[in-house]
Amino acid sequence: MPNTLRRLFAAAAMSVAASVSIPAWAQLASADVEDAARIEAWIESVETLSARFVQVAPDGAVSEGYFYLRRPGLMRFQYDPPVPMLIVADGFSVHLIDLELDEATSWPIIGTPLRPLLRKDIDFAGNYFQVLLHSPGLLRLTLVELGALDQGSFTLVFQEEPFQLVQWVVIDAVGLTTVVGLSEMVLGVPIDGRLFTFDDPRTRQVEEP
Repeated sequence: MPNTLRRLFAAAAMSVAASVSIPAWAQLASADVEDAARIEAWIESVETLSARFVQVAPDGAVSEGYFYLRRPGLMRFQYDPPVPMLIVADGFSVHLIDLELDEATSWPIIGTPLRPLLRKDIDFAGNYFQVLLHSPGLLRLTLVELGALDQGSFTLVFQEEPFQLVQWVVIDAVGLTTVVGLSEMVLGVPIDGRLFTFDDPRTRQVEEP
């Protein structure tokens, strides 16, 4: 794992500690509003994004692969072998495909913690409680959805130079933490739309003679 990602994963504990319990009165200090707006504007400016990712699961398991994003609504996590898994968001739903078992689980995009990256209109202030933390060269913005404080949190980690997303931390409703770090990011390059097509293995099994 590159040293930069090691540093980010080590620093994730700071984000996690801040996002485990965010009180209902949590609002950004006036000095942080501009930084939060920079993060929101950066995401809204993204048309396409591709990157390598390293994921640390709640049980400590580490996996790697390629992450593709075409806003709004399209996303793909393509895991390196031997992980037999693929995640695709097709604009309507997110699909988790087990390539080994040839099975899939689907749920609405609104049900994924990554929806701040997928929404066309983000509006952090209108949709989330926010906590912003500064550390040397990094900004961490933790989001907890209004009216859903018991559903966990989503923390975006941005580096200052160049200003871009380098990590996120998801804490789910039962307190389990998943950390994803990004590297080798490419922005604004066309991505083949077929990468976001969901080929339902359940349908293939029905059609096979």
